[in-house]
Amino acid sequence: MYIYYGTDGGEDTEDSIFLLSLKEAYHYFSDSADRMAAPTGYAIRRGASVSSEFLVGNGEGAGWWWLRSSGFSSYCAAYVDFDGDINEDGDGVDMPGGSVRPALWLNLES
Repeated sequence: MYIYYGTDGGEDTEDSIFLLSLKEAYHYFSDSADRMAAPTGYAIRRGASVSSEFLVGNGEGAGWWWLRSSGFSSYCAAYVDFDGDINEDGDGVDMPGGSVRPALWLNLES
């Protein structure tokens, strides 16, 4: 379920590489298991949190990752938790331990 708080999230992006929005995360991932992801070794060395409780398909611990959508306030951003559930309320953007899972549009015509 997608909740919209009406929080100003800034301008729309037309970048080629970006973070998913709430709407896109629900659209492109069919369920929470598909949203689970393990942080890279580099991300872990830089402070990304890893769960020993929630494991992805290859047995690595899952991490949580930021979305670009605002949460319940402009100081908060939504994110995908260790278990793949989406936290629409979000948390403060200074919360340590999160990763990014960049998305990109690939034009196969060019």
